Amino acid sequence: MIKKILFFGLPVLVVLLYIYYNLGGFEEPYISVVETEELMVAGSLYQGPFEEDSLQETFLKVRDFVANGQLTGTVAVINYRPGFAPKDSIHQLIGVKVKNPPEDLPEGWQVDTLRASRVVRAVIDVHPLARPTPEDTYELLVEFARKQALETKSIIVEYYVDETTLWVDIPVR
Repeated sequence: MIKKILFFGLPVLVVLLYIYYNLGGFEEPYISVVETEELMVAGSLYQGPFEEDSLQETFLKVRDFVANGQLTGTVAVINYRPGFAPKDSIHQLIGVKVKNPPEDLPEGWQVDTLRASRVVRAVIDVHPLARPTPEDTYELLVEFARKQALETKSIIVEYYVDETTLWVDIPVR
């Protein structure tokens, strides 16, 4: 029995590890303190359970607005209350980082402006299937800030720079 498991299981494990490696799964996020400018995000406010289908639908709509050229900027998500317990309700603004408020916002959209002169940023450059969990990324950023004697604020901003690059920022004092 053990020989069968090793005979069939070991090659499957090797293939899965190879795929994970090719997706960038063993890459560590690059974390640093970055000077920033004012952040303006135009988007749709979402409050509700983390696993809700409408959360994903909202994100995909925003991404399509950028891909179709209806809005120019980087897809961004502001997490107002970072919390990662599965039953928690989340409060997010899912939208586009813009330089100026758009003249014609889609129905139900709003603009929020955050002022932070410095952030702790994690640059994650791996395929979405191999990214670390939001909990792990948050813990890495908070720990890095602690080591730098910086106090974190209770907001997390995610920038979906391209298909494989994600920036995660926590404003610091």
